[in-house]
Parts: sequence; structure tokens; C-alpha cells
Amino acid sequence: MEQPDSDGYLPPDVCQTVAARLRQLVHDWPDDDIVKKNALYLAKGMELVHQQNEPLGLI
Repeated sequence: MEQPDSDGYLPPDVCQTVAARLRQLVHDWPDDDIVKKNALYLAKGMELVHQQNEPLGLI
């Protein structure tokens, strides 16, 4: 099985999938939950990466 992040990047299509799942997971959490805020921030960035068709670098 190929590992899309093996070179330190996630491709745009994977970012879109992960962003959607993050949003689903935290949907019912309280809006003031710091983990929810961080998850939504990450999801927003991943969606932007997808829109720009750029890979997301991992550090």
C-alpha cells in the first residue's frame, strides 16, 4: 500500500478527505472547545490546500 505522506507531504485530495472528516468528528462538540477550534482551523487550511491544488507539507 502506498503511503501518501511518506515524503513529508499530503496530496490535495487527501487533505480534502481529512478536512471533511475532521469537521464531522467535532461537529457536535461545544464551540468553545479548544480542540474543536484547532481541528476546524486545520480543516480550513487543508481545504485551502485542496483548492490551490498544492500538497500540504508535514513537519
